[in-house]
Amino acid sequence: MLNLEKILKVKQEHEDKWMKYDFVHGVAIGYKRVAGQETDIVGITVFTTNKRTINEIPEEQRLPESIDGIMVDVVEEEMPNPFNDLKGEDINMYRPMPGGIQISHLIRKSEKYLEIGIGTLGMFVKCKDDPSNLYILSNWHVLEKMNADIYQPNYTGDNSSKLLIAEVSKGDYYECADAGIAKVYVPSKDVQVNQILELGAIRGIYEGEPELGQLVKKRGRTTQVTHGEIIYIYATISNGTNIYKNQVMVKGIDCDNRKISKGGDSGSIVLTYDEEVGENNNKVLGLLWGGNEEENIMVYSPIKYVFEELNLEMCK
Repeated sequence: MLNLEKILKVKQEHEDKWMKYDFVHGVAIGYKRVAGQETDIVGITVFTTNKRTINEIPEEQRLPESIDGIMVDVVEEEMPNPFNDLKGEDINMYRPMPGGIQISHLIRKSEKYLEIGIGTLGMFVKCKDDPSNLYILSNWHVLEKMNADIYQPNYTGDNSSKLLIAEVSKGDYYECADAGIAKVYVPSKDVQVNQILELGAIRGIYEGEPELGQLVKKRGRTTQVTHGEIIYIYATISNGTNIYKNQVMVKGIDCDNRKISKGGDSGSIVLTYDEEVGENNNKVLGLLWGGNEEENIMVYSPIKYVFEELNLEMCK
């Protein structure tokens, strides 16, 4: 019988030590894999960029095959990267604006070129600190800096005022989330709250914990609508710059030979996917921030941590 509480406790007791090892960039809970195939054994997974033989690893950094009766699996996989700044397919202007569309900001401008930061408008939210205004939710690495102007779809130069939609007001790289918000300046007629392009109405927040094998979907500006299956939960992950805890990793499925997410999809809202379109369909699970394109994996921060850090609530 699966004792997830015990596995999580053991993982939390050892992950800080393991994350200091030269070759480790993540620790999660997931199904053990043998020769690349998933088994039905749930244990602790340790991610490395360079899987080595036991003799190549210093004795003090060798990982056990099991600990307290829980299997420890070592998986060779590249670090997840923040998804940003990649040309993609949907660069259209939308009015009214739903979630799942392109937003951008000016990074720098010279006589010869413009450098633009690009990502996805996740959804519209309310901030409890300022309940009278509407805010865009996305990643902090998409919004990037305080008071930055946000455009939809793109900053195009000096004549971009009609595309200006918001100003960045809050955000950071938090312990459990890469998240930020921008105050909306366009009239209410230009906004679709609680809507994701092509996926329809958001049906609230998913109240449960993430589960292995759970189906999800998202709509981003680059890969648009894709689906996946949760393969790792309660993941502590380094992207080389920041370490995030309690993250969720999703493997792409039924993507029609496309990746589940790519550059520019950062900031997408991850929703529950109920194939029967039942009552648990289209509930918010989290905020996509990056992944591993080669392995067709995306990583998201559970929405509860995003809302807690930024003091947010859903729009009515």
